[in-house]
Amino acid sequence: MASLIEELVIFEEQRDDLTTDQAGLQLVSVLSTLDVFAEASPPLLRNYYDTILHYLKADNVVSMKWESFIVSHVCKILSTVSSSLDDSDLQRLGRGDVPRDVVYINYRFAVECLAKLATHPRAIHWQRLWQTCKDFLLSSSQDERRY
Repeated sequence: MASLIEELVIFEEQRDDLTTDQAGLQLVSVLSTLDVFAEASPPLLRNYYDTILHYLKADNVVSMKWESFIVSHVCKILSTVSSSLDDSDLQRLGRGDVPRDVVYINYRFAVECLAKLATHPRAIHWQRLWQTCKDFLLSSSQDERRY
């Protein structure tokens, strides 16, 4: 497991030499492999989950097409590993950025989806979609104050 985590460290060291598309593909590859190991044996990642929390921000400086894959793998790994976390781990996660990051992920991708639908050249009911997008943004900014 340590060698896979080391791959993340190597990735970060070499990130500047990669295009955003290459960086996304490489990061998804490592995280999907970690995901498989987490699924097979959740305790294997118990000592390393902090390392991947960083990628939950949905701001990984990669091509946007990879961002949802990255976040999905991190969420899945955390969900799987959660069964092997102790009380102190869970308290630390609850006090940290994880709850806010998960909410932000939902908002970010939902807003992107609504905006793309509303601005699609052949959108028939674009006014309604645009209003939905604005309503969502307004309600999400009010919800975000809770976090």
